Amino acid sequence: MRMLQIANTCAWGNAQKGCIVAVVLVMAFFFASCGSNKEDASTSSADSTAVAEGELTEKKVEGWYKLFIDGKYDEYVKLIEAVDGKPEGYAEQMALLMKMRHRQQEDLHNGPKACRVERLDMKNDNFCEAYIELTFNDGAKEQFLLPLVKVNGRWRIR
Repeated sequence: MRMLQIANTCAWGNAQKGCIVAVVLVMAFFFASCGSNKEDASTSSADSTAVAEGELTEKKVEGWYKLFIDGKYDEYVKLIEAVDGKPEGYAEQMALLMKMRHRQQEDLHNGPKACRVERLDMKNDNFCEAYIELTFNDGAKEQFLLPLVKVNGRWRIR
């Protein structure tokens, strides 16, 4: 519903550039949400990449999204498959989009607090859908689907 409101405002409002940016941010978040390769919040990005290898677990996916929650956008973006092979500037832009999304969540709900993987739905050996519940500091909750793909033996955010 909110997406339709944004689209309607873009079609009829004077601030079309702002609306286009808002729509792109929302779409980028949904396509790139929840990803970060990390078992523990204190793990470095090098360790995060290593965690993506092997079996996919709820704990790993929660660790990935914790990077976003903790504001480690550069590390989070490295886990997104769509960034592979793109110029460094592309990853920087994605990190900026993640930062903007985080600020938006702060404005709406005092920021994200924690996430919990409700379930992993393995579609085949190389594709999985992670159903995630995000809890905000104001007590609000949001559920979303995070698609994951295995590329060259490593799980990535699709």
